[in-house]
Amino acid sequence: MMTQLCPHQTRAPRLRGRPGVSMIEALVVFGIISVFTTGVFSLFLTSLRSYDTGSGKSASDNAVSLGLQKAVREIEDGMSASVSSGQLTVLLPLVNNQDNYDRATAGNTVKLYVSSNKLYKQINTNTATVLALDISAATFSVSGGSVTVTLTGRGQDGK
Repeated sequence: MMTQLCPHQTRAPRLRGRPGVSMIEALVVFGIISVFTTGVFSLFLTSLRSYDTGSGKSASDNAVSLGLQKAVREIEDGMSASVSSGQLTVLLPLVNNQDNYDRATAGNTVKLYVSSNKLYKQINTNTATVLALDISAATFSVSGGSVTVTLTGRGQDGK
């Protein structure tokens, strides 16, 4: 049996049964995925850069804080302090047989200084030991009975 069409009806081509997608559909989907991926990747890189900067600053702050604490321990017990050529020299009291300080007698001399981005401590003429790393500068001053120490950490990005 044959179906007849009215003159005003036209038959549309059948697209429903054809497998696959058109080139336009594929390009639109590819464009949407590209924009989304670019946004996510950009967000990831920004977060990573921010983390690196923050962790580098934190590491530098920790190095300065630890160096300052160790320097203060040396200075606290001193009998006198002086600054010469960028070095802080602290005269410690003598340690007696009971490992107590004899404040009436001079003992060891401790020098604190920065060299090659390290804070050093030298007792008498012995080999200097490293108190802290990543210290780019140190400023020492003595006024009255007070000693001021300013340490500057070496800045870095990332760990």
